[in-house]
Amino acid sequence: MKIAVISDLHIGEYARGKDFTPNDSEHSIINDYTSPFREHFQGDNYKCDVLLVAGDITNCANNEEFELASLKIKELADILRVPYDAIFITPGNHDSNWNMGKTIKEQGVSDEQEIRDARYQLFNNNSFIKGLLSQATFGKFHISPYFVLWCTEQVAVLSFNSSANDNDEKKIHNGELSTESIRLVREELDKHKDLLEGKTKILLFHHHPLNYQEKTFPDADYSIMSNSDALIELAAEYCFDFLVHGHKHIPRYRHLVTDARHPMNILCAGSFVSRLDDRWFDDVGNAFHIIEIDQKCSDHLIPQGRILSWSHFVQHGWIKNDSTRDSIPHESRFGSSYNRNTLESKLKCIINDRFLNSSHIKWSDIITDDVGIRYCSSIVLTMVLKKLETEIGFTTYSEPEIILLKKEEASNG
Repeated sequence: MKIAVISDLHIGEYARGKDFTPNDSEHSIINDYTSPFREHFQGDNYKCDVLLVAGDITNCANNEEFELASLKIKELADILRVPYDAIFITPGNHDSNWNMGKTIKEQGVSDEQEIRDARYQLFNNNSFIKGLLSQATFGKFHISPYFVLWCTEQVAVLSFNSSANDNDEKKIHNGELSTESIRLVREELDKHKDLLEGKTKILLFHHHPLNYQEKTFPDADYSIMSNSDALIELAAEYCFDFLVHGHKHIPRYRHLVTDARHPMNILCAGSFVSRLDDRWFDDVGNAFHIIEIDQKCSDHLIPQGRILSWSHFVQHGWIKNDSTRDSIPHESRFGSSYNRNTLESKLKCIINDRFLNSSHIKWSDIITDDVGIRYCSSIVLTMVLKKLETEIGFTTYSEPEIILLKKEEASNG
């Protein structure tokens, strides 16, 4: 199964592509943003089963932006050959119309739900979004507990509106999750446990639940979701496999194991088409991801596969992520049950055995000997291989494929 992920389109004034804004904008510097995406991703290798959109679909949440957003999301789904009933969304803080909420407050309305209804009126009335929500098992984004659940044969997507309790008076739109929302959504999930059984479970929301390291500049980040630890605990309790979000425009990926001992993959999707901070020039690009699930681990029933990530730069178009820029690697593997010590022990045995009969080892041969190693995190693999290089005595080459070469052979060559 392949799951496409985009976020933070900001369709409107701040979209980088002119075809992603209803009106002229100085920020829209690319005439046609869609065609290069189509040329790069329309092949069979990129055919996806699901499309996730992690919020900030629009910039100002007006009718023009929602209409264009509907067209562009469907166009992207067509390129990736995702059926429309497998598109799942969540609203971001930019998808709430602050002006409409402010207007009825000025008219004397003080009821929080009435104000929230006004803020999400255009979002809910958009025909495309209304069609997506009509297929949900339960929930509304603007009514407590602000969760929506979709279930298909393959996936269960629980989408949470982390902006529901936001308001126009806040300086920092960090999102929040109340204990009451957690209580109510638990009740709903308990009612629908049978629908979740055996499916890949995805928790989709907008604001980031972790305080990610900022590599580009040292500004403090105050926009982490309030009470996000409760959301992570909920995800672990109900064995969600992926937590996917946006808001922060720099992609990040984390593998997390909580006290509930359930491993989860957290993907911060970055921004698909918004103009980015000028200070990130040529270091952070717009982002697109595909989560590829190969199988489920027979012992632990957790998904095994990889996350593939690309960045778009004005000068280069769509390119595979690399280590020279502030992003996540092009390929991030997930699903291994090995901890660092187990991985080191297994790799050491395999490498020593294979060096008895050969001066070099292909990585493809190593993962044939132990398939579990294939799904280990690249970060852990790099750490372990670096240690074993010194201990066993070999050099690792990564192009065009990973090869381990004995040092004495390397010096003779």
